[in-house]
Amino acid sequence: MKHDTTESHSRTVTFLVAALGVVLVLAFGVVMRLSQHDQVYRGVKITVSYRSNGGSGSGPATSTYFSEDPGKASKNTFTRRGYTFIGWSDTRNARTKYYNLTQPGDELEFNDATPGESFTYYAQWLKNGFSKGDTFAIRHGNTYYLYSSFHAGKADKVITYGKASDQVLVGDWNADGTDTLAVRRGNRVYATNSPSGGKATKVFTFGEPDDTVLSGDWEGFGRSSLAQRRGSTYEFTSELGGEIYQRSAFGKPTDQVYVGAWAPYDSDSLAMRRGNTYYVTDSKGTTTTISFGSSTDTVLTGDWNCKDGSDDFAIRRGNTYYIYDSLHGGKADRVITFGSPTDTVLVGHWF
Repeated sequence: MKHDTTESHSRTVTFLVAALGVVLVLAFGVVMRLSQHDQVYRGVKITVSYRSNGGSGSGPATSTYFSEDPGKASKNTFTRRGYTFIGWSDTRNARTKYYNLTQPGDELEFNDATPGESFTYYAQWLKNGFSKGDTFAIRHGNTYYLYSSFHAGKADKVITYGKASDQVLVGDWNADGTDTLAVRRGNRVYATNSPSGGKATKVFTFGEPDDTVLSGDWEGFGRSSLAQRRGSTYEFTSELGGEIYQRSAFGKPTDQVYVGAWAPYDSDSLAMRRGNTYYVTDSKGTTTTISFGSSTDTVLTGDWNCKDGSDDFAIRRGNTYYIYDSLHGGKADRVITFGSPTDTVLVGHWF
């Protein structure tokens, strides 16, 4: 019997072509899946640009990135006479503390970006001679002398607010990065968001006239509110005039208590003092015990160097201040003189 080799060959070729087609389809599917996986991993294309915000000169070039792989913030190449560059912000007038800004070399994040979205960073400038951290204000009656740094001589701003008999509280009531005043008369509180004093922005009642009242950013949102102390019981609010959202017991009724953000970028919490020993508890409940100074010292708290968003102590003896830039005992990190021994001194981020 004679075989038809032509037909057999034709079937073989048809099979090979079909098989090759299947392989190509499978390969294309794999490539597409890898491409889609790569797209999910890298995100969508975006552009990032930088603006001088009052500065001059040529700035970093506008760049195109993927939202999940945007790289790092650019180095600043703008200049501004009489000012120092302190970081980038996506808000033109950030009015924020130094540690909340994006620094050159910081990893950028745009996880919720949409395809083709543009992002702009504005240079933030600190006037030469101004402090990045907390500084002092001197109170004489209802007049307040605000200082931009720990310098001698004339205050950088003078404001009047309230009455000479008022109890005074300091806080960032609207989370704009600048501290302002609130005064208390009995159980009535008059708070202002204006750095120039003037009329109260918000008036409300809080607690009883004989309560001890503290101010702090209890939830870590950059917004200060009040807490009332009755013995060793503390009741906290999340906003000015708001309802009490937490009650807790802390220490003894005889303890001296201080407010601060004791860990980097932490919310405010309490520290208690017994003699010259301090029990500092951060928002996670971790307690650090340190000893410094003497039991008769006047003690202040503030973010003196503004490096990591945490607060520390300062001892006041007359017009000499012993500044601690971290939570440690023993010798202070620096010693300054400021004002006169009889001054009433407040701490705040005024500028």
